Amino acid sequence: MNIDTILVPVDCTNRSTPLMRHAALLAGQLDARLVFVHVYELPQYVPACMHPEDFDRFHLAMHQQAQTTLESLQQSCDDDPKIRSAQLVAVYGFFEETIFDVAKKVGADLIVISTHGYSGFKRFFHISNAVRVVHHILCPVLIIPDAQLVQLEPREKYRHSAC
Repeated sequence: MNIDTILVPVDCTNRSTPLMRHAALLAGQLDARLVFVHVYELPQYVPACMHPEDFDRFHLAMHQQAQTTLESLQQSCDDDPKIRSAQLVAVYGFFEETIFDVAKKVGADLIVISTHGYSGFKRFFHISNAVRVVHHILCPVLIIPDAQLVQLEPREKYRHSAC
């Protein structure tokens, strides 16, 4: 199985940088290209008095903000050439459906995603995006718990996983 394209959903928070670095190391070992995607959702409630043109401007502003945030996140990792050369995608939609669509569009062979690692009571009320992606996607998914992103250096994590 060749892995040529790795799709990495990021939420553009401080949790994203370690995930991007791990994905970049894995992409380097596999000689794969990286695609970072940020999915944003518009508010589900829109005031009835909002004109359609205003909503379109609001949507455009949300998209530009998401793209700008993704670009600044990429620039914060400027010491990594794999991250600097990665394709950036900011897209509107429901998370799992949008990840599925982007994965098909870019030809993703692997998705690398992090999870909060909730358990017990929290897991009962909060289904993670990682779990939702696993249930909808057709390609392999590597899920990395947030705690491991912080605790382990990427070299330790993937030392034995290169194909």
